Amino acid sequence: MSVLFIIWDVWFTHIGVWGFSEIYTVPFRFFGLPLEEIFFFVCIPYACLFSHEVVRYYWPSDKPTEGIRAIALIAGLLLCVFGLFFYNRWYTLFAFLGAGLYLMAIRKSSFLTAFLKSYLLTLLPFLIVNGILTGSITDEPVVWYNNSENLSVRFGTIPVEDFFYGLLMNGLVVLGFEKMRLAR
Repeated sequence: MSVLFIIWDVWFTHIGVWGFSEIYTVPFRFFGLPLEEIFFFVCIPYACLFSHEVVRYYWPSDKPTEGIRAIALIAGLLLCVFGLFFYNRWYTLFAFLGAGLYLMAIRKSSFLTAFLKSYLLTLLPFLIVNGILTGSITDEPVVWYNNSENLSVRFGTIPVEDFFYGLLMNGLVVLGFEKMRLAR
């Protein structure tokens, strides 16, 4: 997952979908990404797996219901349609389409409910940290976004696409982990 998302990050940084403040990041860059951004793709997957395992530990027999599966399918379809409708906005297209396809792909998985609960659990720290990174308490954002490449809809200072980017990133980590668990 990290390699895929670093490639996505490098590409989007290169074409100006988003970028990083030189004031709040170290000067070392890796293919245009600050060192802190590379560490992000190490720390966040670990935190996602930890959250997922905490949920699985406390709710070990939490099987997805048909209602939860239907919600995942409908949400996935809506995200895909919405992403394709805004095909000319790179961040909206990739975040919505990726999250939508992911939800449809895992709708029959035994870990669907645990994943959704762990994703919801991570939203509070996400709101705090991402709010800070997108400029809620700094003179300029650590991470800036080109509004012509997203919907320009923000939750505070956070682009709405970040919620679906996070869902996809967390989800792919959990999917890989669950596939390895089954392979044992």
